[in-house]
Amino acid sequence: IEWCHRTGDLSDVEAALAAATGAAAATGDNDPVMAGRLSKVAGALSVRFELAGDPGDLDQSVALQRRAVTILPDESPDNSTMLSNLAAVLALRFQNGGRLADLDDAIDACRGATSSLPPSHPGRPSALHNLSACLTGRGETTGSLADLDEAVSASSSARDLLPAGHAGLAAVASGLGNALLARYEHTGNTADLDHGARVLAGVLA
Repeated sequence: IEWCHRTGDLSDVEAALAAATGAAAATGDNDPVMAGRLSKVAGALSVRFELAGDPGDLDQSVALQRRAVTILPDESPDNSTMLSNLAAVLALRFQNGGRLADLDDAIDACRGATSSLPPSHPGRPSALHNLSACLTGRGETTGSLADLDEAVSASSSARDLLPAGHAGLAAVASGLGNALLARYEHTGNTADLDHGARVLAGVLA
């Protein structure tokens, strides 16, 4: 699926979707691999949406990601991944449809993905970064200062968890800069503007 997203070849996406759909159809509902296979189908549908623009693909992707989350046991180590996948397609649908309920649900999913990981888990910075991005989007949409405060806090925590030179540091720092600048636009606090500019300059350096 990642390869299809990079190439932008719709025929590759169709082939990946057919393979993923076939694998899911051959899997029983109680099979422990079912959630992952549903998520792959959902991922292929979301890529096809980005290439072809059919909102039905995105709706189906959201429904399948929700089902994948639902059928996983609470103690599954894949919970954070599935919740993050759900948040991603909900955020995509918000960006294209503007329904705030989708962004609310994406934030809930991001919170779940973050809370299911211990503080030392290597996936925690990414989960915090995703949460910050969704909170920033909602803060910009609704004007909620609480959302922007939490977005800055989440991005700051994500950055603090990553060592210098980490491959994900630029994206996390960019998210922090965006959250700070969004909060500046809401409050007019020039300290946020200065901090955000420094953070973003560091990403570009």
